[in-house]
Amino acid sequence: GKGDGKGSRAKKTSCSTCCKTEVARGGEWNDGRPRRSEPPTDGFKLFVGGLPADVTEEELRLVFGTYGEVMHCHIMGAHPRSGLRCAFVYYDKYDGAEDAIKVLDGIYKIRTDAEDAIQVRWANKDSASDRKGFGKGDFWG
Repeated sequence: GKGDGKGSRAKKTSCSTCCKTEVARGGEWNDGRPRRSEPPTDGFKLFVGGLPADVTEEELRLVFGTYGEVMHCHIMGAHPRSGLRCAFVYYDKYDGAEDAIKVLDGIYKIRTDAEDAIQVRWANKDSASDRKGFGKGDFWG
């Protein structure tokens, strides 16, 4: 009957909830290889989502270096379903990180043929606790 259609639609929300949880935990699907360099503990850390599978650290440094000195970039493994990647970018100053969020988040496409703009937001738990931006679906496009 009519009730069946509505019931199946409601289940769709569980996928995005699951994806949000995985990203909040730090993305366990990373390939587990040791980091080449340890990220700084005193940097200003940004989460960058919606990156193409073949993105390079040089590309990230080129884009994010426009707004301030990038101390470290760490690209995570590709998402198992979408193939997109996320990364953490560390700035030496708060202003550079803040400017990057304002200018790039939801606006900038790292490749001209990309379907969606990248997501840029604070990565540290304290700043992300308000869950700003979580309503747009998962981080991976």
